Amino acid sequence: MPEGRAGLNAFSPEFLQALRERDEPGTSAEVERRPPLVLRESGDKFSLFRAWRSFEEGDVPEATFESREDALIFLAARGALSRLQPYELGTIQGGHPDEGFAVQKDGGPAGWLRTFDPEWLLNANAVAAMARSSEDLAIVVLLSGPSRQEEIGEILARSILPRPES
Repeated sequence: MPEGRAGLNAFSPEFLQALRERDEPGTSAEVERRPPLVLRESGDKFSLFRAWRSFEEGDVPEATFESREDALIFLAARGALSRLQPYELGTIQGGHPDEGFAVQKDGGPAGWLRTFDPEWLLNANAVAAMARSSEDLAIVVLLSGPSRQEEIGEILARSILPRPES
């Protein structure tokens, strides 16, 4: 890391203080639609169970994976699916049909997509759900590896902390 960038980190006391002074993003009221899952390891398998279930009790997991990484990805994805999805394609009265397909958020207008692309909408909902869950977001950051984690810390610090005077 270049010398001028050393020390710039999202987990520094200065960053955390600056973060506490910011407003939380506006989010819809959260409603869990699916019971949360937990990761349990057995031998060389990684399984996702409802929190009150386990191998020891003879319960069947909701999902089983060969690698911990895959299990964590599906754990975070399940958490995202459990939250309300704020975006949907719709027809907004008084909308702008020449601008494309209406995107609604919480029943009101949010924007327009030039082309019909439900996968884009699906991914936008997944990202919005991840952004509203510290645990799911932490799983994604954990999976990104040390180099990306360091870069994430720098990106966050640069977006929050004031630039030092030159």
